[in-house]
Amino acid sequence: MNTKRLQIAVTPPVFCKSKALREEVTRYFPNTVFNDKNRYLTPPELIAFLQGKDGAIIGRDIIGLSELESLSNLRIISKYGVGLDNVDEEALFKKKIALGWTPGVNKRSVAELTLCFMLGLFHNVFSTGIHLKNGQWRKEGGKELSGKKIGII
Repeated sequence: MNTKRLQIAVTPPVFCKSKALREEVTRYFPNTVFNDKNRYLTPPELIAFLQGKDGAIIGRDIIGLSELESLSNLRIISKYGVGLDNVDEEALFKKKIALGWTPGVNKRSVAELTLCFMLGLFHNVFSTGIHLKNGQWRKEGGKELSGKKIGII
């Protein structure tokens, strides 16, 4: 398959703003078009934007059977971001459209954020921060982690 001829549409604003991601995609797919509206497209705009394209990289865009009915050229949808709740996988299967998605790509970030919240809660960062914003100085600094055991379930 000659990827140079494939037409790809990219919809997520954050992806479209990234110079590095744009260069990476266009290196393999020179006929790529990007959503440069700096917002997600409305359903009619999305259908018009994907019209005639072979593939799409979507974010939070809702892709269901009604959208796919008018996109006869579409052969693959790649999901950029977490979760597939906005993609009707049965409709993709019915229309013989492949789905590209890698689960768990954010697992390191989730783990780090979990540790951040644990430390913040242990040291009363969140509650004392709210009081400080309201002009109240509270000296409840929480507890130190030395000598403690932490378990993650």
